[in-house]
Amino acid sequence: VYAGVQDRGVLRSVDGAKSWHIADRGLRASTVAAVAVDPGNSARLYAVVPGQGFFVSRNAGQRWRQAGAGLPTDATSLQYSTVVIDPGDSAVLYLAWNGGFGGFSRSTDGGATFTAQPPAGESCFAVLGFVIAPGTPSTLYASGALQHTCDTLKPPDCTVFQSSDGGGTWSCLDVNAASVALAPSSPGTLYALGPMPSGQAGTQPLYASTDGGASWRTVDANLPGGPFGISNLLVDPSDARRLFACAFDGRLWRSLDGGAHWQEVDGGLPGQRARTLHLAFDPRDPALLYAGADDLGVYRTSNGGRTWQPLLSGLPPIDSHPMGADRYIQLVADPQRSGTLYLATAINGLLTYTSP
Repeated sequence: VYAGVQDRGVLRSVDGAKSWHIADRGLRASTVAAVAVDPGNSARLYAVVPGQGFFVSRNAGQRWRQAGAGLPTDATSLQYSTVVIDPGDSAVLYLAWNGGFGGFSRSTDGGATFTAQPPAGESCFAVLGFVIAPGTPSTLYASGALQHTCDTLKPPDCTVFQSSDGGGTWSCLDVNAASVALAPSSPGTLYALGPMPSGQAGTQPLYASTDGGASWRTVDANLPGGPFGISNLLVDPSDARRLFACAFDGRLWRSLDGGAHWQEVDGGLPGQRARTLHLAFDPRDPALLYAGADDLGVYRTSNGGRTWQPLLSGLPPIDSHPMGADRYIQLVADPQRSGTLYLATAINGLLTYTSP
């Protein structure tokens, strides 16, 4: 018996439907939750597909094979995932997720197998964001929720945590934040976005650390994100004080002084309605910044956001997700090839673009 199942692909049973197995190896996925490009080999890609698992491509996405033994394959756990590759050893991968009760796993064989590495004594380890410290790949930072019990009504024990041994052990950092970002050009420099504001009167602070998270100071007590706050923060890879902040109301802000002052830089982007904006720096030229969102497609700027050029060739029609969720999930720039992008989507699989 064969069955086509939403979010699971094709299933096969040989015992009268008592048990089922995935029978769609290599089938193009409609939803890609996360994608990563090997920093040392642009042809090697990794993708997370909710309901199917973890996939690897050795030829820039032309063909895929399923990998990730040891990871959950249910439709909800890997729905909100982050894949990070060790810059010093591309065989070492980290996969963190926020679905279900959350989880964190490590692979040392290029994604073939993963081993769970939850913090000792913790029941829930829901990870929203995850980064590796530049120069010291054994030092990891994550944001989300670390809890002794999986009671969503109780506040988490901490929201930002650090590991200095590649995820073997974790410790809480003394900052309450929704996400954390690091400065690739300045080891030890971190930024953390405070909790989302609640209502028109709410505020969202921005914190900074220059000692690897040991101490924090408030940089801006009221980010210009409006009542819905900032969705994500990006640090220029060549300038630790040049920041870009994407607001949930669709606006894009830039700071040239480490977050103390902000200027809106989305005037060249079409539309101003609420959207989730995804950003990526070009690896060869930090002056090139790419932005993608459901209702505008993908655009590029080479002057800090004063003007934008569309990169719409080949994109599926820009319309809303049928279930009301975000259509675009992640925008990633190839770490070796300038002008090559990957766009993970909720209904059109994984798309790629290479500038002419």
